[in-house]
Amino acid sequence: MVDDFYLSCSLDDDRRIKLKESLHLHGKWEMALIEMVYELSDRIELEKTASYDDTWRMTCFFQLGTNKVDFDDVNLRRKFGNEYTTNWNLAADKHDRYVFIDSLTKELSKGKQQFTMREIVSLLNVGIKEKTDDIKNYIQSVGLPYEGVPEFLIVDSKIKITFPKYVKRVCLGKNLCSLLGFVEYVEEYSGMMNYVYYRDVRWTPCPYVGEHLGKPLSYFEFKAVERTTDVVADEDFQINAKGKNMFIYCSLLDYRVVGSISTPLLRFTPLKVTKHTINLVEFENVFYYSLLYNDINEFNIDVLNELGIPIRFYKTKPTFLLHFRRKHV
Repeated sequence: MVDDFYLSCSLDDDRRIKLKESLHLHGKWEMALIEMVYELSDRIELEKTASYDDTWRMTCFFQLGTNKVDFDDVNLRRKFGNEYTTNWNLAADKHDRYVFIDSLTKELSKGKQQFTMREIVSLLNVGIKEKTDDIKNYIQSVGLPYEGVPEFLIVDSKIKITFPKYVKRVCLGKNLCSLLGFVEYVEEYSGMMNYVYYRDVRWTPCPYVGEHLGKPLSYFEFKAVERTTDVVADEDFQINAKGKNMFIYCSLLDYRVVGSISTPLLRFTPLKVTKHTINLVEFENVFYYSLLYNDINEFNIDVLNELGIPIRFYKTKPTFLLHFRRKHV
């Protein structure tokens, strides 16, 4: 009579494991996870933009325009202003221009797609480059020198947006905002969009020396444009990066109390977020748990992070080595 055996199984997309031959166990049995092999995915699965609202939540726009700078006092502006401040203030009297980028949503409208973050960033930049002539024409029409177009970059697993100083506001659709990692220090622009950057004009110490009307120039209020030229996402955009642990649940197990809930938890282990690397986890301390039933032809294994979000794996299917043994009461 067999008292124990090992079973190696791989997880399909539907989380089901189907055995070639059914198991019929007699008596009480228990099971433990001995090893696990997995490779994390760097691909994001995005849903088709099915509605008007969905489209806006995955698009972005840049508001082009300037703000008044220099002294509020007209006489001071005339006396101490220069060509740059004069042109900048003249441009501030012109209408702003909104440049919308929908290159990602155009791809999504073709159907359900999987992308890497580099592909998403590339699509956004392609959309921006398509607007180069519009941006250049607007900048020239308001009398400012052309300094290029905005660009999305990946820097240390974070998204960075660089842009020239004539970009007044950077707005991202709420879904795109979350996808790129802009989840803190953002403000709502509309029900479907957030702005991640808005250029400020603030009072600063006067950069000039001297007096005017018998008073030091520092006495008079001077406005300057905030010099920030880029924004960086606050949260790591990497897939699976929101969780630090991997929780493995198995439908074969009898429910037991873990913390404050009853669950068929098989094992949890720290999550290694390195992409395209085969990770082998060999558990030194093995824990056995009672089976819920003895006749087995198929069962489920769910792999989630601590937030309850399914962990995405790459082409290599996660494989588990299970040890079954007769339970001696």
